[in-house]
Amino acid sequence: MSGKEAGVQAILRQKDKKAFYFHCSSHKLNLVVNDLKVIPEIRNSDGTIKEIIKFFRESVLRRKLIANIPKLSETRWSEKYKSIRVFKDHFVDLVDALKTLAEDRNGATRKSAHQMHTAA
Repeated sequence: MSGKEAGVQAILRQKDKKAFYFHCSSHKLNLVVNDLKVIPEIRNSDGTIKEIIKFFRESVLRRKLIANIPKLSETRWSEKYKSIRVFKDHFVDLVDALKTLAEDRNGATRKSAHQMHTAA
């Protein structure tokens, strides 16, 4: 929609040269958050949260340990915020579940859980 060549912005500017394009406030916030990923602590925290959420969501058995953890959206800050808030609210439970899974008999699960438990 915001494309300079073929988006709505371009169509409106053809009709009125004085028309300006502004990102909506949610889009601006998302752009700022993405720009902050140049800071290693923010980039690493975001990556760790993303991996832990993915780890629990990709298995039905793991999802039973931490119910209702939403997918971490890459494009919508409002959805990403909700996921991070749920992550924060269930942080102790997530760490406990990772510790339990780090002692699992399944080697791949044990390895991943141990690495994430260490990172958390």
